[in-house]
Amino acid sequence: MIDLKFDHEKNTIGDAIGISKLKSAEITAKIMFEIINQQIMVQELYDDPMDAPHELRKKTVILENIFKECTNTAEFMMATWEAARIDAVLCQENEASEKTMSMMAMLYALSKKKREKFIQTFIERVANMEDDSE
Repeated sequence: MIDLKFDHEKNTIGDAIGISKLKSAEITAKIMFEIINQQIMVQELYDDPMDAPHELRKKTVILENIFKECTNTAEFMMATWEAARIDAVLCQENEASEKTMSMMAMLYALSKKKREKFIQTFIERVANMEDDSE
């Protein structure tokens, strides 16, 4: 059994499991970076994506890398939730998927393919969005 307490009065998964908005944004940014980085690497290195090794094509590799950075059960659960949520959006062929991929690619380019810069910029943008909504 997992030792995790849920606060069902909260409005978000992160809040319900005790993950701060900052940590939630960081986890989301890490997942997004790993997804776009993996896709760009495959595009740049291989004419046929199926020629790329499994380590560059599989979503499970992204999850494994993110899980290595989780320090507790709540972070692990949040990473699982966010990875599934992002994957669900990206698997659709609609405007939301296109906008999400475009945002990820733009942020990837702005961060010059640097993971920490991508994460930092994503967190700053999330914080600015929250400030604007208040």
